[in-house]
Amino acid sequence: MATLVIADYAVIAITMLISSGIGVYYWLTGGKQKSTEEYFMADRSMGVAPVAIGLMVSYLSAVSLLGVSSENYVYGTQYAVINISYGLATPFVAYLYMPVFFKLGNASAFEYLYKRFGKAARLAGSFAFILQLLLYSGVVLYAPALALEATTGISTTASVIGMGLVCTFYSTIGGIKAVLVTDIFQSLLMLIAVILVIVTAAVNVGGLDQIWEIARQGSRIEFDSISMDPTVRHTWWSLTFGGFFTYLSLYGTNQVQVQRMLTIKNVKDAQTAIWWSWPLSSLMSLGLCFAGLAIYTKYRDCDPLQAGRINSYDQLMPLYVMDMLSEYPGVPGLFIAGIFSAGLSTISATVNSLAAVMLEDFIKPVYRFRQNNNDSYFYLYRISYMWYCPLGSLISFVVGWISSWILNSIPRKESKNTQPELFTPT
Repeated sequence: MATLVIADYAVIAITMLISSGIGVYYWLTGGKQKSTEEYFMADRSMGVAPVAIGLMVSYLSAVSLLGVSSENYVYGTQYAVINISYGLATPFVAYLYMPVFFKLGNASAFEYLYKRFGKAARLAGSFAFILQLLLYSGVVLYAPALALEATTGISTTASVIGMGLVCTFYSTIGGIKAVLVTDIFQSLLMLIAVILVIVTAAVNVGGLDQIWEIARQGSRIEFDSISMDPTVRHTWWSLTFGGFFTYLSLYGTNQVQVQRMLTIKNVKDAQTAIWWSWPLSSLMSLGLCFAGLAIYTKYRDCDPLQAGRINSYDQLMPLYVMDMLSEYPGVPGLFIAGIFSAGLSTISATVNSLAAVMLEDFIKPVYRFRQNNNDSYFYLYRISYMWYCPLGSLISFVVGWISSWILNSIPRKESKNTQPELFTPT
């Protein structure tokens, strides 16, 4: 198996330093992140472009980056239809949901539950959200780290701790401004990672049209599944209806996305950002779908999973890069930086939102009751903020331990027929 060289590690380190540097910049400029308004909502000074990109990458995790490409490699292109549902849901988010949160003007989306149903509803919703995102953060950190360890040799521990430390640093000192601006840089790295896969395959087989033709010959091109059978993996009905409500839940009411939209000064510009986020998200999604077909051109006659080279199809993309580009020092490192960036963008988004919910729904009410100075609870919050990423990292190790324990508990005879992906995120 090909391994990384010093140039690859140097590229990874430089990209991580750039993300950290953005955090330092916003720590030293503007209001220097000394108020909750600036820290959580960027003083409502962000432009349409960074928010649109932030909306795109917040839930485009490394799990998505690896998973969507492998989905198209194994099952074909039917999944791409889900992008239509996102377009159908966008006007509902822009004109039905977003004006409500702008009128509330609170950093926590759960303020709506408080005003509509009372304190108990807000606390229940906030607690469920915190629990969900902590568990999600663990999976988002662990899954790509496991895939990279199996294909590049970077240990899972090093990946998880590295991403956790970098994310904690720039998001803690730079606030949501740093998070949104690093999203721009990290989205560029993600795009480069996808382009590397597609271009390499196109050069190898003789063009983009040849990638499509090879995929067609391998029965990987499919857009016409209209079956009403709920057991069919993907159909137009499941992707459009399911995707529609998934999009509403992620963009219409989710704290992570709502908080990003509230960094813009008026609802009209926020609606523009929402509209732009749809084609940006679809562009990345379709690129990942095509990347899966590109990988198929390499392994169509010798499947790596069947050959025992990988343990899960989610390890396909890093394996492909190491097989095809390891002879070019620094290029695999650039790809891995893209994978790390996908993880960082998601974790920084979730951590910032977790902190906002904790402050608005749990800390502020207590300090208001005690009539303490507003500055005191803000500094208390900033001290506690740095624990969210380490907690997510700890959960990721627990996820790995549980999956390994389950697999090791299965009798050897039965384990031969057991699929590891049933127990692990990758």
